[in-house]
Amino acid sequence: MDSPIFANLIADGYEQIAPDPETYAIDRGICAESVCMQCEKEGLLYQPYYHPTTGSYRAFCVCPPNAAT
Repeated sequence: MDSPIFANLIADGYEQIAPDPETYAIDRGICAESVCMQCEKEGLLYQPYYHPTTGSYRAFCVCPPNAAT
């Protein structure tokens, strides 16, 4: 499912990357252990968004059926 949130981040100059390998490992691990609040599935997908110019970072844990494609 394409989310307007993710599309807006890309339009605003964010890239779908983590700011560094350590952040990637930590946040990916947190998402892997998280549970969806709607379907109660464990093991959410990590979707990082980083703005290389501003250094702003957004991390999302997304239920696989709702992951951005």
